Amino acid sequence: MKLEKVIGSGSAGEVYLGKYESETLAIKKVKTK
Repeated sequence: MKLEKVIGSGSAGEVYLGKYESETLAIKKVKTK
């Protein structure tokens, strides 16, 4: 898994653009408090 860049961020967390096995995925990383 390789995270490319942050394409969005908000109060719930951040959304990354990632590459995994030649597929491009949008990955949401949720912040835990």
